[in-house]
Amino acid sequence: LKDRLLVRTARCRLQLGDAAGAEDIFVKVLNQGATAMGDASDTAVALASEAIEGQERARALGKALRSARKMLSSALENDTQTFSICLERASEAMKLAPLSTEAAGLKCRALCGLRLWPAAAGFHKQYCEQIENYHGTALDRGLSQDVLRAYSYAAPESVALLLRRWIEQRPRSSHWIQEAEAKQSQLLQLKTSGDTATKSKQFAAAEQMYRSALDLDPEHPTIRANLAAILQASGRYNEAANHCRKAISFQPVYPRLRLRLARCLIGMGQIEQALDAYQAYFNDCKASETQIDPAATLEYSNLYETATEKHQKQDNWSEDEQRSFYENYRIYAQRFAKNRPPSWDQKKEDTSTSHYDQNTPSSRTAALKVLGISENFSLTELKRRYRELILLYHPDKSSEPDSDVKFRQIRSAYQYLIQ
Repeated sequence: LKDRLLVRTARCRLQLGDAAGAEDIFVKVLNQGATAMGDASDTAVALASEAIEGQERARALGKALRSARKMLSSALENDTQTFSICLERASEAMKLAPLSTEAAGLKCRALCGLRLWPAAAGFHKQYCEQIENYHGTALDRGLSQDVLRAYSYAAPESVALLLRRWIEQRPRSSHWIQEAEAKQSQLLQLKTSGDTATKSKQFAAAEQMYRSALDLDPEHPTIRANLAAILQASGRYNEAANHCRKAISFQPVYPRLRLRLARCLIGMGQIEQALDAYQAYFNDCKASETQIDPAATLEYSNLYETATEKHQKQDNWSEDEQRSFYENYRIYAQRFAKNRPPSWDQKKEDTSTSHYDQNTPSSRTAALKVLGISENFSLTELKRRYRELILLYHPDKSSEPDSDVKFRQIRSAYQYLIQ
C-alpha cells in the first residue's frame, strides 16, 4: 500500500513537471519498497516495473527541461535555429509532463522567439483552459511581455480579459499591467478607426490612424499590413512593399501579406522578385495550413509564362526593349488589379482540377493525352511540355478559335499531374 501511494505521488509530480522530486520518489520505491525487501508478488513486481519506467521518464523530462532552458538563455533575437531547438525540447517536456507550467512557459517563449504569434496565443489559451490560474502562475516579466505581444498581434479581442486576470492574480504587478492595458486599449482603438475608414474608402484618414498606431508599436504586423494595403490601393507600390517586408520580418509566416508583397512587386515591374514572393506565399499557406487563393495561382502561372518568354528573348533584347517590356507588364498588372473581367469566377472554376477525378485511372490517362506525354514521365519533362503548350495555345498569341479552351485544358491537366 505504501509503495502504491508513493508511485501515485511520483506520477502526479511528474505530470506537474517536478522531474527531480518524481525521480527521488521512484528511486525510493525501488531501493526501499516491497521488492527490495524480498516481496515477489505480482503487485510488488508491477509497482517496481512502474517505478523503473517512471524513473526513466523523470530523467528524460529533466534532460528536456535543462536543454530548453539552456537554449532559451543563449538565444539571441531572430536566432531561429536556437529557438527552434528550444521549442523542440519544450514540446518533448510537454509530452512527458502535460501540466508542467515551466515546460509551457518555455514552449510559449520559444514560439514568441520564432515570431509565431498565432501559435503562441493559441497554445497559451489552450493551456490556460487546462490549468486554472495559469495566467498568474507563470507571470514573470519576460514571459508576460511575450504573451501580451502574441495576444495583441493574433487575438486582440482577448487582451483585455488577459490583463484583468493578471491584475486579479498578481496585484503587486498591477502598475505595469495597467500601463500595458492603457497602451493596448489605445492601439486597438486606432486600429479599429483605421479599419472603419478603410471600409469607407477614406484612405487618407485610415493611413493617418495606422501610422499613429505604429508610433505606439512599430512591430505590430497586422497594422503594418493594413497600412501596406492602403498604400497599394493608392498605387504607392514601393512604399507598400517596404511595409510588407517589415511586417514579414516581425511575423515570418504571414500568407496574406506575402501575396500583397507579390502584387506590389508586379506593380513595380519586378517580375523575378514577384515570382519569389508568390513561392513564399505558397510555402506559408502550406506551413499555416491556409487555403491557397485560386486567383494567386492563376496570377503566378501568367507571371511565370511571361518570365519564361522574357528569358527566351532576353539575349536579343536591347536595354530599351527590356525597359519597355517591364513597363507594359506593369500597366497590364495595374489594369488587371482594378478591373477583373466579368467571366473571372467562371475562369477560376475552369482552371481548377475539377475536370479530373483523383480516384479515377481514366482521368490520369486523359491528362496525359492532353499534354501528349508518356505514362512514365519525369517532372522535368512535364514542366517542359507544359511551358511549350502554354506558349503555343495562349489566347493572346494563338490564332486558333478554340485556343482558350485548349489553354484551360492544358492548365487543368498540368495541375492534376503535378499533384
